[in-house]
Amino acid sequence: MGIRTIPAVSATMIDRSKATGATSFSGHMNKLRDSYFNPKSAIHIDAFKTKTGRDLVVYVPGTQSNKLSGENPFHVGSNISAMTSTDLAASEKALRQALDQLDAGKGDRVLFIGHSQGGIISSNIAIDKNDFEVAGLIGVGAPLAHQNLEIPVISIEHSNDIVPALSGKTNPLSEDWVTVQNSPEAETIIDAHSMNTYIKTAGLMDSSTDVGLQEVYRKMDFPTGKGVGYKFKLSG
Repeated sequence: MGIRTIPAVSATMIDRSKATGATSFSGHMNKLRDSYFNPKSAIHIDAFKTKTGRDLVVYVPGTQSNKLSGENPFHVGSNISAMTSTDLAASEKALRQALDQLDAGKGDRVLFIGHSQGGIISSNIAIDKNDFEVAGLIGVGAPLAHQNLEIPVISIEHSNDIVPALSGKTNPLSEDWVTVQNSPEAETIIDAHSMNTYIKTAGLMDSSTDVGLQEVYRKMDFPTGKGVGYKFKLSG
């Protein structure tokens, strides 16, 4: 058992505005893609009031820097840390700070949608003991199979994307975990892993009649209607 070290990073709220809940896989994927560029090194959280608290939908992008450390915590070093037990990934620590700033706790349901590294750090939070309820995780091109996830999970994977296989295991077959696999046309491995390509797969999912996929998505019970959107800038 390793000793987890904690990098010095921060999450700063940079925007608060009206938000509308996504009602399709394409809608969720477009919100996830927006988290990459608006601005870089940021996460988006949509909050919706409920009878017991809030539903928080957290959109977490993937790796944005090929460095082992640096100002943008979505770096390769965070990938290494997130897949081991010796370090707390810088991006994961900053994501936890953002949830803390929103006082995520008892009565709140948190749903994660993460691409690549974003899916990994979201799964690390999901398996921890939290004051809030983790109600579901959609992993996009993310290695999740090694995690003991006891929540509804949808893994979206491309056969020509090598990243999901980095877990070294195969996703479990269960009534709470559905794996969506597609073989899109992509000239490179990078193209196969890109959000733009996964958005095309999401469009196919929207028209799918697969009962298992629909049931797991139903269990997640994503909020719709009007809410509040928050943007947090993460920095190292």
